[in-house]
Amino acid sequence: MKPRLLVSTLIGLIFASGAGLAIGAEDCPTAPREQWKPEADVRAATEALGYKVTRVDAEESCYAVKATDKRGKGFDLRFNPTDMRLVSRYMSKGESRLAAR
Repeated sequence: MKPRLLVSTLIGLIFASGAGLAIGAEDCPTAPREQWKPEADVRAATEALGYKVTRVDAEESCYAVKATDKRGKGFDLRFNPTDMRLVSRYMSKGESRLAAR
């Protein structure tokens, strides 16, 4: 493969993956609070993924969960409040901000 084509392909893949992360953060519907599942459900969904919940908040139209994994690393998770689908997962501040999806 020619070096110029390889570099162009790699740059395209980098931008495409970054765009996917930005789009993923917008997957929560704007649903009335009456349609949201209870906080206990988001806690159960987080624990089912192997995390220990430290805090649950409602941010914009998602449940925002602060949690730690088995090694004690902190994560910020976002769940769709109507179906408890994991929308995004990032290492918490102080850790690398690389996506851990």
